[in-house]
Amino acid sequence: MMRSKKVKIILFSILALVVLRYAYKFSPYKIEFLGHYDKVWAHRVNSTDKLNSATTFFKGIELDLVYQKQTNSFDVNHPPAESIDLTFADYLSTLKPDERPYLWLDIKNLNPENATSIHEKLISIFSSLSYPFETILVETKHPEALAIFQQSGFKTSYYLPYEMYKKDPQALKTAISTVKKFLATDTVFGISASYKDYEILKNHFPKRTKYIWATGRCTVCDYTEIRELLNDTTVKVVLSTFRSFKGNR
Repeated sequence: MMRSKKVKIILFSILALVVLRYAYKFSPYKIEFLGHYDKVWAHRVNSTDKLNSATTFFKGIELDLVYQKQTNSFDVNHPPAESIDLTFADYLSTLKPDERPYLWLDIKNLNPENATSIHEKLISIFSSLSYPFETILVETKHPEALAIFQQSGFKTSYYLPYEMYKKDPQALKTAISTVKKFLATDTVFGISASYKDYEILKNHFPKRTKYIWATGRCTVCDYTEIRELLNDTTVKVVLSTFRSFKGNR
């Protein structure tokens, strides 16, 4: 009898842990971000269902765009994921008239060659919606393409080399030197990177405005590091993993 009771308690405990883990996975609120939701935005909101869900919990969202020259439009998508043929204009049209979340635009193919076309298209889209430019962050791996956006009032960010924390000392030194060369030409645009690179950003670019994504399977496992960057006044936005029951892509 006692043995049977213990087995039931163990099974119930396991079930409770599984349910709690599943619930936490889909919860928009994470322990590591508590008290700092003024700067926490939803990461990779690439569908209208997910957009409508995210705006319930976050004041800002990040999404991925691919500029399509042939149609002079933006595809809301993060390659290599298959496109669902959702244009950025249609995406924004699902927002309510009084809904104007902050937007972080990760434009995957923005570069100096197409910057003017992309800039003109964004100006057209946002002007038609009376969307404040200063609430929009334009991000690219090509900082030399950002000047035109800054001049129009957009926030801008240089997407730094990926996973610098994994580089060997010489490769890291080279990467930092390259970044500093670009930053020396501009005092306005920010820098963006994974929270895993925060120590590098803090040590080498202490005064530069920072936009960080804190995403992954177990960000709570790095609780101390995330709390530190959240308390950093140069860190303006921190992206959090957000899973919606519909349109999660």
